[in-house]
Amino acid sequence: MRWGGMIVPHSAAARPRDHRHARLAIVLLAFLLSACGAAPTTTSAARSAASTATASGPVPTATVAPTATPSRASVAPGSAAPPTAVPPAREAATVVRVIDGDTIAVRFADGHTDTVRYIGIDTPETKDPRTTVECFGEAASAKNGELVAGRAVALEKDTSERDRYDRLLRYVWVTGGDGAERFANAELVQWGFAAASSYPPDVRHQETFRSLQQAAQAQRLGLWGACRSAHDPLPVAAPPTAVPPAVAPAPPPTAPAPIPTGKPPVAQPTAPPVAPASAAQLVATVSNASPTKNTRVTVTATLTDDGGRGLAGATMRTVWHYKTTTSACAGGPSGADGCAGRLLYP
Repeated sequence: MRWGGMIVPHSAAARPRDHRHARLAIVLLAFLLSACGAAPTTTSAARSAASTATASGPVPTATVAPTATPSRASVAPGSAAPPTAVPPAREAATVVRVIDGDTIAVRFADGHTDTVRYIGIDTPETKDPRTTVECFGEAASAKNGELVAGRAVALEKDTSERDRYDRLLRYVWVTGGDGAERFANAELVQWGFAAASSYPPDVRHQETFRSLQQAAQAQRLGLWGACRSAHDPLPVAAPPTAVPPAVAPAPPPTAPAPIPTGKPPVAQPTAPPVAPASAAQLVATVSNASPTKNTRVTVTATLTDDGGRGLAGATMRTVWHYKTTTSACAGGPSGADGCAGRLLYP
């Protein structure tokens, strides 16, 4: 006969002493069905056997441990669930000074101040003592001041804490007067005030900066239209040529002062002053006041004033040959009216 899904010989079912074996078989069958997750099927024969077993005494039961039910999450076979993205932490601060285009000074909530260097960008220099002021550097500083000066900012850290100059390395977020949040680092690159500059390992937003720079270069915005490169030194005007002051000519050398000898100077004798010479004066008389041609005239002259030469009163005479030239005139003065002989003194 069939009993609980098992074929049992008729002789075994007729023997009451084998009832215990039958009850054990039923319990084992129920345990196996529960372990396989299938609901046990109770047949009429099983129900008859169970009622018989109940009448004969209690039936021992086994405790079945519950099995875990697998979840139905939509996870691809062989892959792990994606981690939940956690936004980077930001620290609040207030900008107290704009140093240049990519550096600011901030004050934190506890009152201490620190210097912050923008990550991932580089602006033309205006403060570096190792170089001159670079093209568009002043404009970049002004734009940075327009974005963040005096405003509350949120500072986002990447990997590194500080650079070699002990400045905090941060991305700077600022909320403008219109209530919109702006990424200051990106704004400076977008409008051509800064160049994208990679500083591994701090490269979280580097692809964004690179794309913004390419667009600014294509449109020749900011420094890309005004300068030859991101670090183009401004031309330095030549210093004015110094004009030496006019130098007055040196005075002519003077004779050196005599060296004192210890003896009194000796007075040098001086000559008496000489009166200026005056013209000599003569009083002349002639022997013939109406001479004719070839007539000899005796001229007698007395020196009445000789100008102080000591010859006053001297008498001189000569013979004048009137309008003739004879041998008597040899050696004497001559003129249109004749010639005179030698001057004779009495």
